[in-house]
Amino acid sequence: MASIRTSLFYLLIISVAFLFGGCGLYSFQGGKLSPGLETVSIERFENNASLVVPTLAVDLTEALKDKFQSQSNLKLRDYDGDLQFSGSISGYSVSPVAIQGDETAAQNRLSVSVRVVYDNSQYPEQSWQNTFTQFQDFDSNLNLSDVEAELLLTIIDQLTTDIFNKVLSNW
Repeated sequence: MASIRTSLFYLLIISVAFLFGGCGLYSFQGGKLSPGLETVSIERFENNASLVVPTLAVDLTEALKDKFQSQSNLKLRDYDGDLQFSGSISGYSVSPVAIQGDETAAQNRLSVSVRVVYDNSQYPEQSWQNTFTQFQDFDSNLNLSDVEAELLLTIIDQLTTDIFNKVLSNW
């Protein structure tokens, strides 16, 4: 009798887990797009920073396209999407952030700022312009050229997530 109760208990737990999993209880989207939006167009971001990484503008643009294609049901268009993005990389800098006892930097910070213009053709009141900034710290003993590509991948991912989330939640 005890083994039947134990089996029923486990069956109940598994059923509840599937039920809640299927209902989207653990959704991390945090928002949704307004109805009637079907397409998105993303112009290539310009690089207007004083320090220019040749591939950064293209990498950022492509990552933003990938974000919208993989995490929304919007179709990508070359121009005139229901949602339209344009902008520029406005800042790229490296600065010391943690000073050691002998007044040398223990860590440096790579920062990237992006000015984004978002136009919503269906709901113009939701359009905005905003600057997003993200950074990554790295050991000052490392040469920037050795870690730059990896740091930029993380920064680009953070920036595209910030932009995507702003569209969904309008924060």
